[in-house]
Amino acid sequence: MKLSDRHLVEDEDADKLVLGPDFEEANGLLNDEVRIVLEALVKSKRDEGREVPPLLERSLAYATRLSVYQNRPTLEAAREVVQRAGLTGFQAGTIGNLTPGSVEEAFALVPGLRLTFPDETEEERETSHDALQSILEGLEKYKKHT
Repeated sequence: MKLSDRHLVEDEDADKLVLGPDFEEANGLLNDEVRIVLEALVKSKRDEGREVPPLLERSLAYATRLSVYQNRPTLEAAREVVQRAGLTGFQAGTIGNLTPGSVEEAFALVPGLRLTFPDETEEERETSHDALQSILEGLEKYKKHT
C-alpha cells in the first residue's frame, strides 16, 4: 500500500491490535536493536571514508539514549522473553522498550495486551496477571540499572 492510499485504511485501533495492513507482518524492534543497526551503519560509512549524515548521527544518539538493556547478550535474552510470551510484534516492541514496572502499568501503556491477557473473570485475571508479571520480571532481569 502506498502512503497516498493510507486514507483508505479504516478502523485502525492499537487498543484492539488493528494496526492496518502496513503492520500485519511487522515485528516491532527494540530500541537497542535499532541502536545496533545504526552503529553498524555509522561504522560502515566511516570505514569507507564516507561522511556520516547528521540525521544518522542524531538517530544513533537518540537510540543510544533510549537504550534499555546492558549489552548484546542481555538484549537477546530480553527479545527471547517477549518472543516466548507469544506477544504480537507491536506488543513485544512496546513492552520491551517501555519495560513497565507492573501489570497495571503495562495494561495502561498497551491496552491491546488485554486481548492477549484477558482479565474479565477472576480466574482469567489471576492467570493473565501472573503470565504478564512473569514477562515483566523476565525483562527486568536484563535492564541496565543506572
